[in-house]
Amino acid sequence: MALDTPFWSFSDSSALSIWIALDDATLQNGCLYFIPGSYHHTSFENAGIGKNMDAIFEVYPNLKNTNSVAAPIKAGSCSFHNGLTIHGAGPNMTNGFRRAMTCAYMPDGATFNGKKNILSDEQVSRLKIGDLLNDGEQNPLIYKR
Repeated sequence: MALDTPFWSFSDSSALSIWIALDDATLQNGCLYFIPGSYHHTSFENAGIGKNMDAIFEVYPNLKNTNSVAAPIKAGSCSFHNGLTIHGAGPNMTNGFRRAMTCAYMPDGATFNGKKNILSDEQVSRLKIGDLLNDGEQNPLIYKR
C-alpha cells in the first residue's frame, strides 16, 4: 500500500490521481484496493513502494486495522482518488495483463518541492524550491476558477 503525493514534485493535499484501466482490473489480476477516507489521516511522509505492502502502516499505525476496499473496474474505466489516499494493487494471479495508466492532477498554483519525479534534468536545473510549476507543456492548466 502506498500514497502518491509524496513522490510528486509538489506537495498539496488536494492533488488527485487518476488510474485508467487499459485491461479489466479484477480481483484475480490485481485491481486496486483503497483505504477509504485515509487521506484525512495521512501526510507527505513517504513510506516508499516495495515488496512490503504493510510498510505504510509503520508510518500510519492508526490505520493498520482499517479494512481496505477492492475496486475492480472494466477496461476504459477510471478511478479518481486523493493523492494522499492509501492504496495498492493485489497480485496478478492470471496469465493475462492488468495494464493501467495514471495521471496526477495538481491544483493551479502548485510549487516545486525539490523532487524530480517526472521532470527532466533541464527543468529541475531551472527550478528552485517554491517556484511555480506552471510550464504549459509539462503541466497544462485544465481548469481555472
